[in-house]
Amino acid sequence: KIYGEDYKTKMQFRDLGCGNGVLCYILIQEGINGIGIDARQRKSWAIYPQGVKNCLKEQVIIPSILLRPHPEVRKRMPHIQHNGGIFPVKVAHEYIAPATIIYSSQDLLKSPQVNIAEYPKDTFIIGNHSDELTCWIPLLGYPFMVIPCCSHNLAGQRVRYNNTKRTSKMKNSTYAGLVDHVENIATKVGWTVEKEMLRIPSTRNAALIGYENESLGEFPTKTVYESLIEEGGADGWIQNTMALTKRNPRGH
Repeated sequence: KIYGEDYKTKMQFRDLGCGNGVLCYILIQEGINGIGIDARQRKSWAIYPQGVKNCLKEQVIIPSILLRPHPEVRKRMPHIQHNGGIFPVKVAHEYIAPATIIYSSQDLLKSPQVNIAEYPKDTFIIGNHSDELTCWIPLLGYPFMVIPCCSHNLAGQRVRYNNTKRTSKMKNSTYAGLVDHVENIATKVGWTVEKEMLRIPSTRNAALIGYENESLGEFPTKTVYESLIEEGGADGWIQNTMALTKRNPRGH
């Protein structure tokens, strides 16, 4: 519907929080190019064909808006690539004393462990139960489909959003509030949003799709920065995200 019959040559995907990688496997086997990204490699990744394994990346996601200078700064000083941020991350291990690692925005922009969500123009983003990333996805500047799951704000903290619509199908539950909030964020930054209720074995089955936006190619826009402030900012996102790289891997 979005790209036409030759969509396989017109788009590629990024599956953010791809988990066990099964959706990436299906899409790649169908001939669609793309990459799955998750903070932790899963044991299930090893069972896929090599071509699929090459497309599954163990990285944490830190949106570049948190690391790059404000657009107005870059206009005046185009040589500046980072915002000069410093981010202390406390780590603990059973065999050593607690320590603090200091990351700079320049370090994180160059780190192979970090994905800054800057993709080719033909990218379509998938957020299939992407947890903390859910509210971020409409702000990244690419057409998307997001299936909201757990309710987190842009700092990665658990929150409860109120459902302002209160339709008969989706009343004022925590999940309804999250879906409504993600749709509001997307609409605010210019997306025309469509909703599809999926037939999947989950009660978290509302898919929000955004693929029309007059500001495509211009993100992060002024409205994105305003939305970031209105959402309470993202203080703690970088620290919490980098702390994930110090934890033990999951077993599935």
